[in-house]
Amino acid sequence: MSLKILAPVFAIEALFLFGCGMLGSDSESSRALVFDQATLYMAELDEVPVEGVLVPGVSGKGLSLSEGQSASLDIVLNDSIPVGTVEFWFKPGEDFFDGAPRTLLGNDGSRIHFFVKNDELIFQKNHTGVHYFVKGLLDLDSGWNLIAGQWGNDSLSLAVNGKVIASIPHSFGYVPSTRFTDDSNRILIGIKSSCCMEALLQYESLSTSGAFDQVRVSNKVRY
Repeated sequence: MSLKILAPVFAIEALFLFGCGMLGSDSESSRALVFDQATLYMAELDEVPVEGVLVPGVSGKGLSLSEGQSASLDIVLNDSIPVGTVEFWFKPGEDFFDGAPRTLLGNDGSRIHFFVKNDELIFQKNHTGVHYFVKGLLDLDSGWNLIAGQWGNDSLSLAVNGKVIASIPHSFGYVPSTRFTDDSNRILIGIKSSCCMEALLQYESLSTSGAFDQVRVSNKVRY
C-alpha cells in the first residue's frame, strides 16, 4: 500500500500539488483528505492489492474487501503520539449490516482499533493492562463515510463525516504495544484477532465487508 511519511520538503510539495488540483474536481475527490504539515502517515490504498479489488474511491482508487479478506498497511505505530487523530474513508458492503460484529481498521493490540458491534461504532485506544474506548450509535451512509478517532484536549472522541458523535474524558496520549509482534502496532484493515476486546465483551476474531480509502494519522486533533 502506498505510504507517505512526513518530512518538510515532502510536505511542501504535497501542499503545492494538492493545491494545484491534482485531486480532481468531481464531488468525491473534492472531499479527499490531504497530506499536510500535521500528517504523520498516509496510505492511499490505490496499489494492486494482495486481497480484495480496487474500486472507485474518494481519491483515485479504493480497496474493497469481502468477508475473510484483509490488507496490511505500511503504517506501524511504534512511537508514542501525545495528541492525534486516525481517520479513514469507509463504504459499507452489502452484508455489512447483517448484525455480525465487524472490524474496520486498527492494530491487533487494539491500541488503535475501530469496530462495529450491536449497532454501535467503537473506537478503542488501549494501554498496557487498561482498556480505553468510546462508542456511538452506528449511523453510516450507504456511500463513503469519513470515520475518525482522536485523543487530545483532555478527551477521547469518535467522529463520523466531520461530526463528533461520542466523547469521554481522557488525558493520555497514544502508547504503542511493547509486544512487538508483526502486527501489534501495524495498521491492518479487515482483520482482527480475538485479542484485547474483552472489555467490550468481544471474544472472537473479526472480519469485514466494505471498501476503504485514504488512511491518515495526524499529530493533532482534527475535529
